[in-house]
Amino acid sequence: SEFIVAVGQIFIALAISTWYFTREKNKSIGNRTVFTSFFTTVFYHSGTAAFGSLVIAIIKTIRAIVSYIQKKANRVKRCRKLIKVILCIIQCCLWCIEKCMKFLNKNAYVQTAIFGYSFCKAARCAFFLILRNIARIAALSIVSTFVLLLGKIIITAGAALLFYIVIDYYGITNQVDSIYGPIILTIIIAYFIAKMFNEIWGMAMTTILQCFIADEEIYQSDKDAMFAGPSLKAIVSNASKGKFLQDDHKVHVEPPASSKSSKPPVGAPPSSSSSSSDKQQEDVQVEDLP
Repeated sequence: SEFIVAVGQIFIALAISTWYFTREKNKSIGNRTVFTSFFTTVFYHSGTAAFGSLVIAIIKTIRAIVSYIQKKANRVKRCRKLIKVILCIIQCCLWCIEKCMKFLNKNAYVQTAIFGYSFCKAARCAFFLILRNIARIAALSIVSTFVLLLGKIIITAGAALLFYIVIDYYGITNQVDSIYGPIILTIIIAYFIAKMFNEIWGMAMTTILQCFIADEEIYQSDKDAMFAGPSLKAIVSNASKGKFLQDDHKVHVEPPASSKSSKPPVGAPPSSSSSSSDKQQEDVQVEDLP
């Protein structure tokens, strides 16, 4: 199962990155992009998916062994509480390691899709990319988690409500003993379908962010040559106060009224009006001398 999930993540990341790094999207992007990404994933990146899924499988195997030892320890009455506490701590640490490795694998698959790296190099590049852009990735994780959770709730509740309206309209409610069973089954099916589609959406969001960061690092000297559009630049670079916005979208702020004084700035050459007034003052002072 982990291998299938890894292949799916690389496939989605490869399709999204191909779309991102294409100038003429209307001409070059289509159904062929999806099939090309799938075959490229299967023939060139299956080893990366197998390596990443193997790491997760090893961690899950260790967790299963620790869980088996915990069950045996709970059945033995003479087992000390300290041993149970230690086993509990080990299980929690393994759970955290599994979650971290899944997150790192997901970002490593995106690096593989963009640059074609092997798993180890992609994982290393993904780790340092996360460190360099911790604020952006943390913000994306928080927003995406909230949006995906909201999407699951809306889709599941909407499917259950639509199912009830349909069966009530056709009078099927009178033909069954209880309506709660079919509604619960509908909720379960709708939840799993929503979860599958939201996982695709979340992978697309992660891929677009990493593509933008790679695009930004490649074109550091020339921001106008980036593949990202103005709207994406404004959204991702919100923390930098829109430094990537085009000139047409920039807001020109007028200086405050207090700053509009007649005094020239420090170090500026005196103006003609100020110099003439200074000369008149000097002439007056010379005439007043005895």
